[in-house]
Amino acid sequence: MPPAATNPSVGYAEFAGWVPGGRQMLVAREASGEGKYRRTYELVRIDGLTVVGQAPEPSQLPAFERWQDPAWKQASLSVR
Repeated sequence: MPPAATNPSVGYAEFAGWVPGGRQMLVAREASGEGKYRRTYELVRIDGLTVVGQAPEPSQLPAFERWQDPAWKQASLSVR
């Protein structure tokens, strides 16, 4: 999964947790392009990597509030 739909200069996409049922996962992405940074928190379907929910802050996406992996939250730079 790329850090952005466009061709970013710099970026990352990181696994942030599983949603119970095994069909969706949480992903944190940040990318730099066109002189600015963009960070998103996403709910992604595993079959096809389709984004079904997206927010600029994890608190604005209910699945992130409930199902984020504690190890990801402790180690990730994206929530600091």
